[in-house]
Amino acid sequence: MGALRINLTNGTSEFIDLSNVVSVATKNHNYAEFTIEVDVVGTGMQEYVIYRYTTPDAIIGKDMIWIKMMEVAYVLISLDPIEFGYPDLGGNPVSYIEYDDNKFLSSAIDSALSSVAEPAVLENRTAIYGMAASPDDATLLRQDLETEIKVIDAQVTTLIAECKAEVAGVGSYTWPDGYVCTSDECCDAKGISYNADLKAELAEPYVDDVKWRHQYLFASVDSIGPK
Repeated sequence: MGALRINLTNGTSEFIDLSNVVSVATKNHNYAEFTIEVDVVGTGMQEYVIYRYTTPDAIIGKDMIWIKMMEVAYVLISLDPIEFGYPDLGGNPVSYIEYDDNKFLSSAIDSALSSVAEPAVLENRTAIYGMAASPDDATLLRQDLETEIKVIDAQVTTLIAECKAEVAGVGSYTWPDGYVCTSDECCDAKGISYNADLKAELAEPYVDDVKWRHQYLFASVDSIGPK
């Protein structure tokens, strides 16, 4: 087993020694950072916090807008994951960040574990919303999307309740799109699909504006351990 090389934006590199490890995993994924957890024989768990762009207390300029563009992109992905090429992992945007991290970070980690000739270079891929003119512009769009998500969820909850009441009263309920339910189970199932349809419509105007970018340089690494 070899090592993992993490190239930094200041022109230096950090190394994680993987020569005597039991396991390597990633965790604590969010917009600003993720953690590589290494179980070292005879030492225990060591954690390395990888900051994607810059440390959270110094987010300025280009780093700030990149993180804000990530926030918009992953909210959009969570609205219609299949359209964006992801499995349906639910409505939490961070689940899709974790999915991307695991997919691309795992490849570098696997290379490092299998090679002793030279360190494997850490790289990653993240989604961004490419049309934001400024951090504030991206923040406003994310907030608008999150507000609309709450409206959709509340609307569908009301429709499901109406559906069940009508089924109990007159035996059937017609949804706004013309679908007819005659049971509570149908009301629940239709509510899920109707919610998904509305959220897909919300995401649709922005589909072509979500781009994926590979990252070869990271801001910094904090070593924590052994634990």
